[in-house]
Amino acid sequence: MTNTRGNRLVPIILMLFLLSGATALVYQVIWLRQLILIFGSTLFATSSILATFMGGLALGAVLAGRSMDRSGRSPLQVYGLLEIIIGAYALAVPFLFETLTPVYQLVWDAGGADSQFFLNLAKFAGIALVLLPPTTLMGASLPVLARAVANDPERIGGNVGTLYAVNTFGAVAGTFIAGFVAIPQLGVRNSLWLTAAVNLLLGCVALIIGRTRAGHVTGPGPAAGPARRLPRPVKVALIAFGVSGFGAMVLEVAWTRALSMVLGSSVYAFSLMLLAFLLGLAGGGAFFSRLLKRRPGLDIGLLLSCLFAGSGILAFTTTFILQALPRFFGYVYFEFSPTPNQWFLVQFGFCLLVMFPATFAFGGIFPSVLQLHARTLENVAGSVGTVYASNTIGTILGAACAGFLLIPGLGVLDSVISVAAVQIALGIGVLLVVSQAAVGLRRVFAVALLAALAAVFLFRPSWDVRLMNSGVYMNLMAESEGATWDTFENKLYENNEVVYAREGMTAAVMVGYEPAFENYYLSVNGKVEASTHGDMETQLLSAHLPLMLHPSPRDVMLIGLASGITGGAAIAHPIESLRIVEVEAAMEGAARVFDNQNRNVLDVQPVHRRVLCPFQDPASAGRDLLPVGAELQPGG
Repeated sequence: MTNTRGNRLVPIILMLFLLSGATALVYQVIWLRQLILIFGSTLFATSSILATFMGGLALGAVLAGRSMDRSGRSPLQVYGLLEIIIGAYALAVPFLFETLTPVYQLVWDAGGADSQFFLNLAKFAGIALVLLPPTTLMGASLPVLARAVANDPERIGGNVGTLYAVNTFGAVAGTFIAGFVAIPQLGVRNSLWLTAAVNLLLGCVALIIGRTRAGHVTGPGPAAGPARRLPRPVKVALIAFGVSGFGAMVLEVAWTRALSMVLGSSVYAFSLMLLAFLLGLAGGGAFFSRLLKRRPGLDIGLLLSCLFAGSGILAFTTTFILQALPRFFGYVYFEFSPTPNQWFLVQFGFCLLVMFPATFAFGGIFPSVLQLHARTLENVAGSVGTVYASNTIGTILGAACAGFLLIPGLGVLDSVISVAAVQIALGIGVLLVVSQAAVGLRRVFAVALLAALAAVFLFRPSWDVRLMNSGVYMNLMAESEGATWDTFENKLYENNEVVYAREGMTAAVMVGYEPAFENYYLSVNGKVEASTHGDMETQLLSAHLPLMLHPSPRDVMLIGLASGITGGAAIAHPIESLRIVEVEAAMEGAARVFDNQNRNVLDVQPVHRRVLCPFQDPASAGRDLLPVGAELQPGG
């Protein structure tokens, strides 16, 4: 039965949740900035923070979903308390971070200095201890407010999906505000205070509204009984949704890596990528939520099959778009010469071109699965918690596996293709198990999707390594006036051979050779970092100058391996040992190409090298890689 009083409050609730989504993303950006000072600016740091953030969201959704269905309290009052506690706790987070420093010092003294894995594990545990409380409260807000907006059992997916979409639109706004407005203009501390003030204000407004009769939008559910067994189609949909969450995060990481090679790796470029990803999710969530409200009798299984398979097909098309993107970038640069502000729009357009179509399909999956799972208003909060958590657990695993396993192991291209294939396979499975369409229609759809799945492998593109590593975001500026894309492309192919290329955990590494100049060069994400001609003076003097100025150098540490030429210059001095610290294992294979120029520095007795990322796969990250903490001896 529809609650007309509650309906009057829905616009206010949506506005509150819009602002709530914005504050959550501002906090995530702020906390990442602060935690980089503890973890360092590494993929491990980012992945750990994201895993903690999403883990808290999943935990909060499950706990709140179970309790709200048995609670007689006003959902708005509960939500108001959540917002107030989040705001108050956020103000304490910087001080809690400070208390971790002496703890990490103890861990270092207790053996962390000799085990990077043990040290990073301790860091992750400390960060999780600090961030799980507020993120758990954030995750609780969706199932809590679901009881305030769900007023029709036939339209639960549409109503709650709209709430979720609005919150995601808020996340889009929060990403933009944090990256382009608040932190650059106000700084981290003032941005934190302002965001916490918004949370407190939201909480107070919700408490005031929750005290009114209209604020009690839904009453308590029935007395708790035995947990109902989920039908097989619902179980299949939940599992598929979790796997889809895994795939979505793998795609985000893979797309971000590929786009950074074309657009650069500035904080603004990454912000634009996140904006495009979230905008696709929000747009898809809003569109399909509206569809479910207008068509309550829709075959959810058939819709889900189209969404799963459609996201896979659209993801596969991005492999062709990404390969063509450097050329698009070059044409825009030479034909239109955009201003710096116009470049932001161009970059955002490229991000949307890659990310928006597939994420739009991903965005429609949540309200559809929820409509399938939630059949009664009395259990709506629990259903929201279960559905939300199933997807979030998948995203946690996806965020971890993408950066640490899939990208280094398979590369960006094969990672995207693998996810595309899995999504289409999920579409086939959901079609056969969940859909209630006629058998003949399902067979026709199944054959079409099987053909699409085969096409993913039959028409797999081959990326041009030189083009993808051309660094157009900066190398185009070196071209002379009057140059065109054809000029740049001719230089790229006429005198350029690929000697070594690996996609590592933190970067894409390539060594090229220019026969006309007898020049070897090393590029990282398209940016040349070392060479045997133009960069030789810098590489050599970086070692010679400080060592000649030191009265008696003995032990030397070099941060970053690169070509190894600086390390080779260092061992020309009468030092006792040289320790090379590198975060990207793929760099070792690249440095081996420069053995004639770096005096075979990796095989010399006083040289030790250590990789600071503990989860790199030796098979995919370069030859002769030893685990963290191990040191190479001569010939090692």
